[in-house]
Amino acid sequence: MRRGFFEAWEKGAPVTEVVCEALEKAGRLEFTRCTNRSRLWPKLPKRYLANSLSNTLRVWLKEYCSRPPTMPNLEKELVEILFAPQHTDFTFPRSSSFLRLGGLMLVEAWGTEPDCESWLNALMAISTELSSDVSKRAGELVTNRHWVSMAKAAKGGDERRGRHDFRVIWQTYYDSLGRLEKFAFDYLPSLSRRSSKVSTLTDSKLMIDAVFVTALPEVRIPRFHHKWLNLYILFVKILHSRRILVGN
Repeated sequence: MRRGFFEAWEKGAPVTEVVCEALEKAGRLEFTRCTNRSRLWPKLPKRYLANSLSNTLRVWLKEYCSRPPTMPNLEKELVEILFAPQHTDFTFPRSSSFLRLGGLMLVEAWGTEPDCESWLNALMAISTELSSDVSKRAGELVTNRHWVSMAKAAKGGDERRGRHDFRVIWQTYYDSLGRLEKFAFDYLPSLSRRSSKVSTLTDSKLMIDAVFVTALPEVRIPRFHHKWLNLYILFVKILHSRRILVGN
């Protein structure tokens, strides 16, 4: 029955509320079998759009995570909700044997750093380790996109949770850093995510300035100025720590 609706809709027939209501009552308000969903979404009655998108995404994810992963292909309407909190258990299902590579491929295609950390958190909850190929691939992703918080999360999993399969992830990122950037990675606190973008940008600029100025090996800094550079770095660390405490 639904196939007939899909064919009619694709030929230009209107998508009526009566049909959507019937599909919803039957628990079949999803459109994974529709061949051109991008043209369908604008036609759906607004009151059924959100549920249709969610249901379609979850069915698509269930199928995607049930077989060896291939390059994912989703329209923008589903990509926009792919990493929404209410879909996390479907995007990164802990019961899926393909979570490791399949989840990483979703992050590679459309994810941000927090999405990558959600993938890592899902992995943390299962005992199966990452293969060396997947760990290396994740490490290259983190390095290429400069995801320092993700690298630190992987290091924390390695050193505090015994997930030594995460070591390649953070080590790949770490090995790409310069000497003083490594110092910043090891000792300076991560920038916490706060609601105030201005505060975050200010903290980030101060810390980047401090590391940038001290990470120039070709520039000889007079010994007299070393003291002031060290004081400046200390000031940045104290200022950032105070803002974190105030924010908490």
